[in-house]
Amino acid sequence: GYFTFPKGLTPKNLPVVINPHGGPWYRDYWGYNPEVQFLVNRGYAVLQMNFRGSIGYGRKFWELGFKEWGKKMQDDITDGVNWLIEQGIADPKRIGIYGGSYGGYATLAGLTFTPDLYACGVDYVGISNIFSWFSAIPPYWEPMREMFYEMVGNPETDKELLEAASPLFHVDKIKV
Repeated sequence: GYFTFPKGLTPKNLPVVINPHGGPWYRDYWGYNPEVQFLVNRGYAVLQMNFRGSIGYGRKFWELGFKEWGKKMQDDITDGVNWLIEQGIADPKRIGIYGGSYGGYATLAGLTFTPDLYACGVDYVGISNIFSWFSAIPPYWEPMREMFYEMVGNPETDKELLEAASPLFHVDKIKV
């Protein structure tokens, strides 16, 4: 992953925004990111995690994310946050999570599955209910449906897995 902090500040006790990438079969790259620079310019440090399932680290790393939505993929993000806290880099009372698409899903998962970790969260176009996502797949994605079932879970045979991973079914746990 990548950690960016404001120029002129010591990386100690900072407010931090966790910014999981979309996809999830994508990755963050080293380089200019306007969202990150906007946040850093306003005094926030930003952590971008390339959690398991991200591309660019080989097939095995990619496959480690199969059927791990809300579980090991989310654990990677949580581990990164906890490391920042343990190192004294992040102020544990000023940690937010923000993302779109799968990053939005990871935001909602972070707020529901680790509600004590985040002070706030912003999701845009994230998946809150995996069943609804599958039922709304556009026609041009139809050829990839079976691949999604293998990588995320099949709504018929993996119902418990998908319900456990869907933030919608756990909104009662949100504390922010």
